[in-house]
Amino acid sequence: MAFWNKPDPDKPKQTGFEKYGEKYINENFLQDVDPKYRDMLNRIGFSENFIMSAPSFTSNDTKTLYHELDVIKMQNTILIRQNDEIIKELKKLNRPKSE
Repeated sequence: MAFWNKPDPDKPKQTGFEKYGEKYINENFLQDVDPKYRDMLNRIGFSENFIMSAPSFTSNDTKTLYHELDVIKMQNTILIRQNDEIIKELKKLNRPKSE
């Protein structure tokens, strides 16, 4: 921010998706994932913000569903990381060898 809380014209404005996406990316160590997936990661981070704002659950069924969703979310994060590593390794293998 510049003087008198005016937005800095040189700094790009972050959208809601980007703000929560950066938090999600940093918390899950996804900084090195290919930038073309950044929009997807921003949206995941944005939706995660609302999962934690749910009211307290009263039924055990709802608690179980919530925890299952949390486990699936963690598994997806691991898969994103692993798939990105596999893609990078395949790209290395497919580069023409310079002689």
